[in-house]
Amino acid sequence: MRIRATHHLQALPGGVVKFDIAGLGDVDGVTVEVGGAEADILASSTRFVTISVPEGEGDQVVLHSQVGECSTTLQ
Repeated sequence: MRIRATHHLQALPGGVVKFDIAGLGDVDGVTVEVGGAEADILASSTRFVTISVPEGEGDQVVLHSQVGECSTTLQ
């Protein structure tokens, strides 16, 4: 599994970020952390996950799924 692209207008708390993901598979149990805080998942499919950026500090994103995990940094 890998993040192919990141789409966002504002990667600030409350902002919305969409990740295009290759190899995500089943979205049951998918979680996303930003800076160690769990993000709310707004929408997901076998090819993308859209989140609301949580309050907190840090820009490291880790996506956990049944097939593994992948990470990126918000810019």
